[in-house]
Amino acid sequence: MSNRSFIICLLIVLFSDLYADESYCFRIYLHEKGETEYTLERPESFLSPAALERRQKRGIEVGPTDLPISPVYIDSLSALGGELVVQSKWLSTVVMVARDSLFAGRVKELTIVDSVKWIWKGDPEAPYYGERTSEDRLEARDMLLKNVYGYAEE
Repeated sequence: MSNRSFIICLLIVLFSDLYADESYCFRIYLHEKGETEYTLERPESFLSPAALERRQKRGIEVGPTDLPISPVYIDSLSALGGELVVQSKWLSTVVMVARDSLFAGRVKELTIVDSVKWIWKGDPEAPYYGERTSEDRLEARDMLLKNVYGYAEE
């Protein structure tokens, strides 16, 4: 009877870890942005009027770094189990959150991906009191240390 109880407890412990409610956030560096419907001849189709006005005041021309990342690239990354958090057209990177830590390995196999960096792990639905914004969803659930040396002085 004690062997059966031990095995049941062991299975409960193993499976509770598998179903932990944690997410992983990755920055995905792309080789290139891919083909889009946008062209440099029509910057008003992908830049706001305010951005165009700022560029005109400062004499900055619209260039290839201003073109957005291809939606096909974003869709192919999302199809592997990631959810888009933010993208940087200037750096050709996207930040995605996934429930599965193996998402990074699947993404690295794509030819469009240069590299993948793990940037965050935590509970995406951590309790939050007050108005929730999109920036709050990656808030760490651990308390920040007041010591600049972290745990090194403990």
